[in-house]
Amino acid sequence: ADRILDEAQGSSIEELDQFYSSPAFWSDLIDLADNSIDTTLDVEWYLFDNGNYISHIKGNSNKSQNKHLRSNGGKGEFVFSFGGSYNERVYLGATISIPNIDYYENSIYTEHVLEDTINNLESFNLEEELSVYGEGINLKLGVIMRLSDQIKIGASLHSPTVFTIEETFSTKITTQFNNGRNQEISPYNYFQYELITPWKASISASATYKKMFLVSGQYEIIDYTFMEMSSNSYNFMLENNAIQDLYKKSNNIMIGAEANIKPIIIRTGYAQYGSPYVNADYSRENYSFGIGINSGSFFIDAAYILSQGNNHHLLYSTDYLNPISLRETEHNLIFTLGLRY
Repeated sequence: ADRILDEAQGSSIEELDQFYSSPAFWSDLIDLADNSIDTTLDVEWYLFDNGNYISHIKGNSNKSQNKHLRSNGGKGEFVFSFGGSYNERVYLGATISIPNIDYYENSIYTEHVLEDTINNLESFNLEEELSVYGEGINLKLGVIMRLSDQIKIGASLHSPTVFTIEETFSTKITTQFNNGRNQEISPYNYFQYELITPWKASISASATYKKMFLVSGQYEIIDYTFMEMSSNSYNFMLENNAIQDLYKKSNNIMIGAEANIKPIIIRTGYAQYGSPYVNADYSRENYSFGIGINSGSFFIDAAYILSQGNNHHLLYSTDYLNPISLRETEHNLIFTLGLRY
């Protein structure tokens, strides 16, 4: 409520932000400092609409706060790949990709007030709903050189993806008083913009021993400062400047080993993904283990991946609360069945 109050100060009722401060005003989460109303007209209007507001919740009062966030979606792509070789020593490949993203997020912030408030406000909810859909295009180029029957080296370059993204966004504020309930819903905002993602380059190498054991490694560099946003209806200057200030180049390292004891294949791997942020550690580590059976005409594989990393979550501006540090752990099981014909 303090954050919304700060955003409202200095704005008339008609100038209030349609997603936060306006629903907060009309649901009585905030109010004019002097809310005298002229009731002689058919439509109520405020005598002292001078941009001075108060909150119905004291910022330093005891309260219970929680946030529930639910998200789902996915990312896929259509690919067109071409490849060839020279003297079975040099292998070249290129892929044109058309990726797509489809994402939905709903978050509900709830605050229960544990002390007396103005007009006996007991609690309020702030609900945010976001839907995102986008399509793009990118190019991937790669080369592999076979130095010997046992050793190969490779390199690849992934161009940035140019996305066209469509978003819809809305909010809803519900206030609960001891004598009733108010609810205000914002309009649905539709917005379209273009997003350029980072480029990525990598080098890799692999070695085999007696056609039974394989060791491989890969090093990647991703330049997150290359990201850029643009739109015909909005100037993303602040956002693009923030990208340059907050992001950096990141390095990823992946190594793996495989033992082919026919028909059983055993695999293990490790990956370290660097943080893309200048002043925050969002690095991750993956540990993977797998086993498979290859009969020639079909193969079955099972793999387990343990992923651990650092993250932060911010309920609202750092002017009021420091980010919450999180340590995330994910467990993934992957099963693969393949048929050869």
